[in-house]
Amino acid sequence: MSARVYCAPAYLSGTDQQTRNITAGAIAPGNTGLAGLTLRRPDLNISIRRTSSDVNSMTAARGLRILIIGGIAIVSSCVPLGSAIYQSLVNRPQIELTVGEGEQRIEVTPNKGARIVYDLHVRTNSVQEESENGTASYQARYRFPVSYTVSNAGGRKLTEENSFIDWRQDDDGTLRKRQSSLSESAAGLDATGGTLNVRAAFRKFEVPDDGVIIVSTDLGEDSDYQASAERAALSVEHDVVDPLFNIMLGVFILVGGWITAVMGLVLFLSASSNGAPRDLPVGDISADARRQAMFCHLAGFLGFVIPLGNVIGPLAVWMANRENNAFVDDQGREALNFQLTILVYMLLSFALVLVLIGLLMFPLVWIFQICLMVVAAVKTNDGELYRYPLTIRFLS
Repeated sequence: MSARVYCAPAYLSGTDQQTRNITAGAIAPGNTGLAGLTLRRPDLNISIRRTSSDVNSMTAARGLRILIIGGIAIVSSCVPLGSAIYQSLVNRPQIELTVGEGEQRIEVTPNKGARIVYDLHVRTNSVQEESENGTASYQARYRFPVSYTVSNAGGRKLTEENSFIDWRQDDDGTLRKRQSSLSESAAGLDATGGTLNVRAAFRKFEVPDDGVIIVSTDLGEDSDYQASAERAALSVEHDVVDPLFNIMLGVFILVGGWITAVMGLVLFLSASSNGAPRDLPVGDISADARRQAMFCHLAGFLGFVIPLGNVIGPLAVWMANRENNAFVDDQGREALNFQLTILVYMLLSFALVLVLIGLLMFPLVWIFQICLMVVAAVKTNDGELYRYPLTIRFLS
């Protein structure tokens, strides 16, 4: 194996720096030959530099590895998301209670979630007519007051509620805030009314360590629409798991996977060619170069139109023009570094939504992004080598 070495003139005879090809055996044992590493010998000061093709190969390999990791994360997000879907669809164990019985003592799965569930067969003569595409449909109207209290074996209240099992709107058409999740299936409705089955599941509460709960409920009559509950069943659904955590985790992994995959793809594409020579100009920069560099920064606004457009736009402009001018190559890399960093900030904001900080971070990140893109465009159009603050340099 041979390597190209640059020997400092202070250690060589002659006045000019000399470049020699030496064999790997000539390098002292233990030295790895990393780019820029200085290998000292008694008579020579040697630094080995990899060629641009070697660097591009390393960048492409690193980008491919990051791309694969992102793909694995995207696939892995199916696990928590699938679990959340399963938790939402699976039938939880239920314990039947008697409506209007007063206090009822039952045992359920300890240290898990549980909730009160009513299943009603409702008959009503009050309907609201709705029309869509010329076809009339009818919405049953009903409103049953319901109250319940759940306590532990010692009498401490775990939860209580005074609410309604009702159709979704008030008489003025506005949506009413309800404390239960409700599902309906009409058994037969027309302009004169009819019957329907209603299932109302109230908010979840936590079961104590011993699993013993005392439930007291009351279902009142509909005084608003004079609907009647021909059959009413009461139960406690237990071993309930809230799918929200798995949904948030799955979305976080999915978004993180996409961001990682995009970073890997950008690194891989950046190694497809050498680009312009990296010796940046000191004098005047042409108007075309300044304009192309400015477009690299402004292309980030595409992210407000299409997903990941803030990366796709600068990447496309940079790939199309980077071999023409070192200034464009440099500013294209800087624009990509900034937009990739913005994706990281967005991911962190999403992760912090649960503690409310993320809700504040999202608008701050957007303002930060917009302001700096405008500043960068103005600076580059003036021929300045702009550097974004608080930016991770993924592409050097």
